[in-house]
Amino acid sequence: MHVPTLGRVPIPTPGNVAFCCALDLLVVAKHIGWPPAAAIGIDWPVAVALGVAHALTRDSEETSHDVTAADIDALRTEIRSLAETRRRFSEVTVASPRQPFCN
Repeated sequence: MHVPTLGRVPIPTPGNVAFCCALDLLVVAKHIGWPPAAAIGIDWPVAVALGVAHALTRDSEETSHDVTAADIDALRTEIRSLAETRRRFSEVTVASPRQPFCN
């Protein structure tokens, strides 16, 4: 997404949003007064460390807006063409067995 003053700002993927929400819930669980929730909660410095580690190790795969439907259709067409060529080649190979090598 392009923001006028900031330039290009990446939109987080749904998986990254879910990860951040889970970290937030664990931090909140640590600080509410209910003992079972506090047992599974984490302190905020741990959440920050996990968030930074997640951001640094995330996949470098481009987001889906970089690949258009037309690109996907072109790839499908190419795959079908290659499959058809392979099928024809295997039919030709089976139809004409190799001749023995003679000296």
